[in-house]
Amino acid sequence: MDVFAVGVVMYMLLTGGKHPLYSSDEFLTEKYKKQLLALNQFTFPEHLSPLAANLFHRLTKFNLKMRYTAHEALKHPWITRLNKTLIPMTL
Repeated sequence: MDVFAVGVVMYMLLTGGKHPLYSSDEFLTEKYKKQLLALNQFTFPEHLSPLAANLFHRLTKFNLKMRYTAHEALKHPWITRLNKTLIPMTL
C-alpha cells in the first residue's frame, strides 16, 4: 500500500468511514484528478487534530516529489506522539 492510500485510510478512520474524495456522481477520471489536486485546499474536520490534518495533507500530495515517503511519515509528530518536535519536511 502506498502512502497516499495510507493517508486516505487514516482520514476514513478519523472521520467515521467517509472517503475524502467520495462523490455519488459517476466516476470520471478528470474529476478525480482535479479532486486530488485540490487536496491541498481540502478542509479537514475541525474536531480533529491539526497534526493529523498536516500528516494527511503530506501523505496525499499529488506530486510524488512532495509526498511523504513511509520513512518520513513515521517521523511525523502525529505518529510519534512527540508533539514538540518539528514536522519533518520532504526534499
